[in-house]
Amino acid sequence: MNIITEHSLWFIPLCLLLAAAYAYVLYGKVNKSNRTFSKNLRYALFGLRFITVFTLLFLLLNPLLKTITEEREKPLFIVAADKSKSMILNGDSTFIKNELPEKTAALKAALEQDYRVEYIEFGSNINTQPTDSFQQVYTDFEQLFQTINNKYIYGNLGGSIIISDGLYNRGQNPLYFNFDRPVRFFTVGAGDTTARRDVAVKRVIHNDIVFFESTFPVEVDVAADRCAGESATVSIYQNGEELKRESITFDRKSELKSVRFNLNADEPGIKRYTVKVTHLDNELIYENNERDFYVEVIDNRNKILLLGSSPHPDIGAFDRALSTVKTYETEVKLLTNHTQTPDFTDYSLVIAFHLGDKKYDGVIQNLKESKVPVLWKFGHRDDINRIGTAVPALQINGNGNKTNDVNGAVNSAFNLFTYEKSYGEVLSGLPPVELSLADYELSGSLTSLLVQQVGKVKTQQPLAAYSTSGEFKYGVILGEGYFRWRQHNYLNEGNTAAFDDFIRKSAAYLMTVEDRSRFRVNYEPRTSTAVPVQFGAELYNKSFELINEPDVDITIKNKQGEKRDFTFARSGNKYSLNRGRMEPGEYLFEARTALGNEQFEKTGLFTVENISIESEATRADFNLMRNLAGSSGGQFVTSREMDQLPDLISNETSIKTVLREFTKFSDVIELKFLFFLFLFLISLEWFTRKYTGGY
Repeated sequence: MNIITEHSLWFIPLCLLLAAAYAYVLYGKVNKSNRTFSKNLRYALFGLRFITVFTLLFLLLNPLLKTITEEREKPLFIVAADKSKSMILNGDSTFIKNELPEKTAALKAALEQDYRVEYIEFGSNINTQPTDSFQQVYTDFEQLFQTINNKYIYGNLGGSIIISDGLYNRGQNPLYFNFDRPVRFFTVGAGDTTARRDVAVKRVIHNDIVFFESTFPVEVDVAADRCAGESATVSIYQNGEELKRESITFDRKSELKSVRFNLNADEPGIKRYTVKVTHLDNELIYENNERDFYVEVIDNRNKILLLGSSPHPDIGAFDRALSTVKTYETEVKLLTNHTQTPDFTDYSLVIAFHLGDKKYDGVIQNLKESKVPVLWKFGHRDDINRIGTAVPALQINGNGNKTNDVNGAVNSAFNLFTYEKSYGEVLSGLPPVELSLADYELSGSLTSLLVQQVGKVKTQQPLAAYSTSGEFKYGVILGEGYFRWRQHNYLNEGNTAAFDDFIRKSAAYLMTVEDRSRFRVNYEPRTSTAVPVQFGAELYNKSFELINEPDVDITIKNKQGEKRDFTFARSGNKYSLNRGRMEPGEYLFEARTALGNEQFEKTGLFTVENISIESEATRADFNLMRNLAGSSGGQFVTSREMDQLPDLISNETSIKTVLREFTKFSDVIELKFLFFLFLFLISLEWFTRKYTGGY
């Protein structure tokens, strides 16, 4: 313990001199105030006053008390126990369930005699409280290593003891995790490394989304160990009914067989299927002999109406280009005197052919009011003024009495959707189309994919253009004779890919709907029992600014009709909800909120799949545990040898207690005893003076 000051120590003699001078003035010579005092009493009072004044002057130098303490920090050991399901899905499960927890507790107690010990259980999550169950649904070494790296790495970490079967199915390979500082691992291999008799559904490959009334493939991988010469049946079930089956025979001791099925999507909705492989005698476990998978069958085929004023070969060419797309359902209608105007809101897109006549003004108005995307197709027989009524962003200057033959050329600056360069070259070599001779000019809301080319001269006048803004998308294609494009495309290339892609890309762009809703709910439509179900929500005011003042509630209902209500938490300027892991099945949700007098609601469907990840591999991987120990300078033992670890660790000379020195500075003036010292000295001097007749 030392005393230091903020100012030079040369001030201390000055403090002594001033204190001595002050005491000498009072008690050095006999005067009126001390003439009744004896000589010895004056010396005593001189000393009291000197000590008091010096101490006060010394405190003005702001002295600090420097204290140095030493602390012995024992090495810290992390005991990490794997509590995932794979630990008990092997031939050594009895030992692991009944004896391994006791041996782990004994190891922890033995280490605590010489070291500090922290206990962690890991798998799908981190737990610091001991449990006897092995129910964590997957194994993630990376999560454990992140915890060690973030919480313990900068202390006197002697090492980490990991008790595991070495099987992981989430996160990074533990051998390649980068710690901020080296960590020594002592690993304990638990489980059975012997290949046991087992048949398992290893993997199911399928499309997550298929279309209604289509056929979709499902490929099943079946792994077998020690089943050479035996046969099994792989079946697919739906609602307890067997749909398909296939027999397989295993030729080798260890083998992976693939079986392919074709299933029919005969009903819209999310469909649950189960793959099962027959149980063979004396298998290690039967849990991995089946697996569920889900397929969403959607019937959201876009309905496209091809609406014409009269029969025209261009209508047929457009129809053939679109009707072969499985997600499109095309319908051709002609407007005659006996035809009722269709309800345009039933369609995702309307392609209107040659409605440039006064008698179709009402149809054009209905199309605009329906807010349905429209691809306008006009030719040289259409009234130029009527074209301007349908497409105000297209300015046409001319009388329309003469026609002109033009070719199409791709506009290199077009960026609304991608179009293959080779297709553009094909289109530019196709026969010309016929359109009215006039000047065509676009406003800023339309951009051209194809421009007119007269001979070898490429102009900036549009041939096919599309809107970039507005309440709904629309496009316009000018000219007649596009059926010849399709014919010559086939004659020249042997296919109609260039023409068809031009029409299909045009339709796809116009039917793409931007999400302009002010209340949105984000979620994964398909998840598994191994991970939490999470939702996000966004709410916008009328200026499309994100807000989260009102509450957002959600009701989740399972297939049995059971409901549960939850309220979203606020996260920044958005909302979030962590529902946690859920039972397998299909669920409906309804999210609600209100902003002033406005009510908002979103509904949806999601599925939770029962994927038993831990049963996919049951043979313990001691090689990984050995490599983890060897690469870090630690040692590997089996679970039956783990009582040797305390002795092995004690022989490691590099694991030592660290002596840490801490320096502390504190203000001397904060010492409480100084107050009582001053009070005592001043009181004693005052009392003595009064008692002996001084003043």
